[in-house]
Amino acid sequence: MMQDTYTDVFSPEWIAANITDPIHELVILRQVIPWGNISTRLRKYYHRSKGPLGKPIRMMVALLIVMKLRGLSDRGVVAQVKENRSLQYFCNVPVKGLQTC
Repeated sequence: MMQDTYTDVFSPEWIAANITDPIHELVILRQVIPWGNISTRLRKYYHRSKGPLGKPIRMMVALLIVMKLRGLSDRGVVAQVKENRSLQYFCNVPVKGLQTC
């Protein structure tokens, strides 16, 4: 089912411990992008009860933005997200299960 609200996967404690550069481009971009509006506009393309199968719309849009900004392939963006806390934060990718540096 489609979520009506956006849920941040990071606690304030995780953010304080891992996001050391508050003026990093992705930290600022994460705050500027209207994630709720994007999700609302894309919602019409998904099944009402099943929603997006696999990953949340918010995460997929963020991954596509990073791919375009950095000129990465699908595999390239996944590899970088696994290694980079700022990318994880921007894309709202939960840390659980990721191998990070």
